[in-house]
Amino acid sequence: MTYRHRRQLMQVSQIAELDTHAVIGGAKAKAFFMSDSAEFFTILSDTLYRDKKLAVVREVVCNAWDAHIMVGKTDLPIEISLTEEELIIKDFGPGIADAKMHPTYCGYGVSTKVKDDTQTGGFGLGCKAPFAYSDHFTVTSCHEGWRSVYAISRGGVDTDGKPGLIRMVKVASDETGITVSIPVKDRNDKFEFERLVTRVVRQGGIKAKLNDAELPTYDLAAVDKTGYGLVFDHTLSESSVYVRYGAVLYPLSTEDPTLSAMTKTFSSGTDLTLILSAPPGSVGVTPSREALSYSEKTVATLKGLLERVTKEITANKEKAIRVLADRIIAARTDKFVPSDMSRNSLDVIKPAFCADPFEVAVNIVMTAIEQRSYERLNAFRPTEAIRRKALLKAAMRKHRDDRRVFRRLAGSCKGSMERFEVGYGYAPDTTRLLIRMASRLGILKQVSRFGVRYDWDDEYAVERSKYGIHAFPKCAAPFTDKPKLVLVRGREQASGYLSRLSNDNRAKTAFITVRNMKPAKIEEIKAAAKHYEFEIEVLDITPPARAPKKPKVEKPKEKFYELAATQSENHLSSKHPLIDYAPVFIDMKTSVINPEWYKPEVREILKRRKEILAVYPTVALAHGQAQKKALIAAGSRELCDILPEDFLALKDTPAVRFAIIAGTGRLVKSDYGRSVTALACTLAECDMRYAKILAGQRMVVTAEEKHVHRLIKLHGKIYSVMKVDSPSSKATTHVHDLIVKAVKEQLKDDFLYLKPIANLWGYRGGDDSVEFNEDMVEMIRFLQRHRCKSLLNTKFQPMKEAA
Repeated sequence: MTYRHRRQLMQVSQIAELDTHAVIGGAKAKAFFMSDSAEFFTILSDTLYRDKKLAVVREVVCNAWDAHIMVGKTDLPIEISLTEEELIIKDFGPGIADAKMHPTYCGYGVSTKVKDDTQTGGFGLGCKAPFAYSDHFTVTSCHEGWRSVYAISRGGVDTDGKPGLIRMVKVASDETGITVSIPVKDRNDKFEFERLVTRVVRQGGIKAKLNDAELPTYDLAAVDKTGYGLVFDHTLSESSVYVRYGAVLYPLSTEDPTLSAMTKTFSSGTDLTLILSAPPGSVGVTPSREALSYSEKTVATLKGLLERVTKEITANKEKAIRVLADRIIAARTDKFVPSDMSRNSLDVIKPAFCADPFEVAVNIVMTAIEQRSYERLNAFRPTEAIRRKALLKAAMRKHRDDRRVFRRLAGSCKGSMERFEVGYGYAPDTTRLLIRMASRLGILKQVSRFGVRYDWDDEYAVERSKYGIHAFPKCAAPFTDKPKLVLVRGREQASGYLSRLSNDNRAKTAFITVRNMKPAKIEEIKAAAKHYEFEIEVLDITPPARAPKKPKVEKPKEKFYELAATQSENHLSSKHPLIDYAPVFIDMKTSVINPEWYKPEVREILKRRKEILAVYPTVALAHGQAQKKALIAAGSRELCDILPEDFLALKDTPAVRFAIIAGTGRLVKSDYGRSVTALACTLAECDMRYAKILAGQRMVVTAEEKHVHRLIKLHGKIYSVMKVDSPSSKATTHVHDLIVKAVKEQLKDDFLYLKPIANLWGYRGGDDSVEFNEDMVEMIRFLQRHRCKSLLNTKFQPMKEAA
């Protein structure tokens, strides 16, 4: 029998511990005795266990595996069959002779090894564990050429209610071993037994098959050799430390303050569990084999094991950090260095089980880093500075071409590891190989790359568009991996290529423009890319055939709507012909054909369209910048620009001053409340010819007088709307000065002769509907000729009445 197997047949009851002291003198000692009652048998085989189904599986499976160890058949699995009717556990050990079946299965506490502390024995209770679940079960023993089947029940009339054993059949057989068959009460219990069988086999390191399928198990033989190991198993939840004694794992849970504190040191809040292997005879267990019995010897053994583990992990901590950093960096296929040894970086290298002392130290340190907020692992957690240097040194060893970058970072980065990530824009460029290749080939200006994740506001290039590419020498954002080189004709082809890639792939793409490049140079680029192990792709770099020149097609001249087409500020006549050009235009600032879209200031201008057309007969309506630019290019002027210039062009002459007082309605200097005075001013403001007649001049109006008259009228109507000038502008000041001078030349109030017209017409002033009329001219001339006679008759009328 090997050392490993001798350790698994652990002695759970030692006779030497019972010989505690001797009493000198006195009468002869009387021994205690046990009641031979059915109730007491029930206590030992049923109520003894806390988890009854687990006790059934653990005791029967462990006994089967002990039988394999006894005959050296540990390479052969025990066979377990589970259906909705029964659970069968079969081993291939020596079996039990018919003469020993009764004392073995019917004797509680009976063992041939109890009084020999050099051998490993037990309490004599495990084989009766099926009574914790069922009232009966069947045992088949194959031993020395005979196969015997026994029915074992909790109790009956023949045994006064105590458990009993009956041999049912005995036949010849060449097999060996024990088969225990336990009936399953409920079909739902099948799934519970399946879970428990898998758990006991895995945690006990037992080789077994369940329904012909081999069950997974931990290689706990390595734990027996080294003394401890690690298991990542969520089912081991009762404690962070378990003790392996025999083929059973016992949770370490005690009220001893020192032992409890040492156990909490390994509590990580995760599924990591420390396994301690106790030497034979060093610890005690409870009769149910569900927990350890914390005697002084057991506590001393456990303290010694925990102290050894803590000492060895602490001694290996620094080396474990270096190895852990190397594994994290080696597990990556790019140049990304994480800001910390986080869970995302660690999962790829976390094992399910390890027993090597150094690997245990690595995984303890790894879990301590991972659970940064868990204070119980502080003893094994390295500082941030140590972790940072370990990661960067590992990156130096892997990426030798970029070791200078990582070396500088290792010496310059201080404080927290937050936002410290090489490869995502928080460190200098690591694309040294590509720069080196481009520099040696003399194609730095032809190399460009795409930076989809980076938005630089300083001297670095900023992403030009969604599918734009940067000039390589200006881009500082590093590649997270060796870039893929793509040979393209130019930017357009590169942008089309990028549009088909995801963001991650775009960031790994560099382009070399080969337009007008000789074939020998292209082959040199391919050879260099192969040397530096760059992936390279060559697009269609054949220059496209030149398309034939298309004949020039003269664009039709731009057509414009005319101000005369607006019948009102809310209506535009679509029948009015469009014009090609106008010396003056109005910026409509919106669509011309939709009057409902006109802005308020445009509507106010259109209300004065008659006054505007009187000064500028042809005015275009421009909508949009294209039409505005076309009109300006043709020499047209905007209304708000040309009006101030025309105002400044007015000269200070008698004719101009007369036209100003006529156009502004200030022809007569008198009380404008009188009807005849108001009529004279209105007529003069309506038409310059009326002003000439009323002033006693010939009705000959020069072009200058007519222009000034209309311009002054337009100024008064549109100035507040157009806001062509500010109050302090030269044009406004010039017009105001002319008005002041012109007012001094107003006519005297000598228009009483117009009273017949005012009475006949009913005019009261402010009527804008007055227009030039030849009949009105003849009427005014007639009244002027008879003015004296009318005045004489009016003067002597009172004298006639008195006579």
